[in-house]
Order: sequence, then structure tokens, then C-alpha cells
Amino acid sequence: MNKLFKFLAVSMFAFVATIPAYAATITLSPTTITVVKGQNVSIMVQVDPAGSKLYTVKNSVSFPAGILEMTSFTQSTGWVPLSMPGYDSVDNISGTVVKTAGYPGGFSNATSFGTLVFRAKESGTATISVANTSFAYDAQSKNTISGTQSVSVVTVTASSVAVTPSPVITKKVVAVVAKKEEKKEVSELSKQADDSASEQNQDINLAAVAEAVPATEKGNTLPLTAGTIVILGIIGAIAYVFYRKGRVQ
Repeated sequence: MNKLFKFLAVSMFAFVATIPAYAATITLSPTTITVVKGQNVSIMVQVDPAGSKLYTVKNSVSFPAGILEMTSFTQSTGWVPLSMPGYDSVDNISGTVVKTAGYPGGFSNATSFGTLVFRAKESGTATISVANTSFAYDAQSKNTISGTQSVSVVTVTASSVAVTPSPVITKKVVAVVAKKEEKKEVSELSKQADDSASEQNQDINLAAVAEAVPATEKGNTLPLTAGTIVILGIIGAIAYVFYRKGRVQ
């Protein structure tokens, strides 16, 4: 009987020892991000109990203070922050952030813990990591976190510089405009020359008509016969035709 009891006890111990131990994890997201110097970076913190039920979480984060500066933290809904020395602090000189909070009633599924906001003050590559001083307590105040936790890599690039347009392009534009103005001026001069030539042609035509009239001696007049009147009418008609032709041109 004693041998049977010992056998059952040893078997029970071996069975319990083979039950896998669940390890909670604290993850940061996004895992990689690129921003421009001067911009803000938002890092979300999530706690995964991995099968156990957790009640209190302390999230300790380290970051390079020469590149990033912690500006704010927003606690997610359902948590009760624990604000006391050693559990709630921000140090932008050493590059550490500690935030602790309890979850009334506990949680057994992956839950958002909060959001960290950093300002990218210098260019470079910054690694934000969960420190080994973090913990996630179950109902027996046992820390269920173990092993290396999540990291988030932030690449900060230099500010973009505005490019000034090349002055050569401006010169080309000015040259094109000047050429157009020159063509316009030449066109106007050509039109003026055509108008002047038209006026000269009109004067020549009138002079030709005048020469067609028979010259008379000074003090004498042409006899107003029927033939003379007809000739004067024809000459007047010819003069009018030339005049109208000059006006049309």
C-alpha cells in the first residue's frame, strides 16, 4: 500500500512538472518606423498574458535620449495607474520610462496598456526596448514575464531641404517672351509700312487723274459744252474709283 502511494505521488509530481509554464509578454508596435527630425513617434504598448490571468503590469522602457525625447503617455481604458516613486517616472536624460497600472478583475487576453509618444530631436537610429525590470503579476503576485521582450526601431532622417529652381530656366523663359515681343513689334511695323504705301498709291492715282485733265492757260476756262461735261463726268468717275480702291487697301 505504501509503495502504491509513493508511486502515485511521484507520478503526480512528474505530471505537474510537465505542465508548460506560460510566459507573459510586453510588445511594442510598430516594430520599425521612419520619421523626419522634429516629428512625433507614437509607440503602442500591449500585454499578452499567454494563457494566465494578470492583474498588475509594470512597463519599463529604455530609449536613446540623444535621439528621442519622451513627451507624453496615454493610459488605455480599463487600467488604474499607480502613481508613486519607482512605478511612474520619465527621465529624458538617462532615457527611461516607467509606467505601472492595475487591471481590476484581471485580464486573460492580449490587452492594450497605453501609448508612448516621443519627439525625434536628432537624426539617427533609435532602439526603444522593454527593460528586464518590467513585470506582469498574476493573482499570486507572481511575475509571469520572462526572456527578452519586444523592441521598436525608429529611424530619424534629417529635415527635407527645399530645392531652388535653376536660374537658367528663368533666362530661357525671358528669352522666349522677348522673342514673342520682337515678332509682335515687327508685325506692327510691317502693317504701318503697308498703310503708308497704300496712302502713297492713292496720292499717285489722284495725280494721274489730274494730269489727264487738259491744261488751260492762266485766266481761261474750258467751254462748258456737252462733250466737255461728259469728259469731266468720266474723269470724275475714274477718280472716284481710284479713291475707293485706295480706301479698301
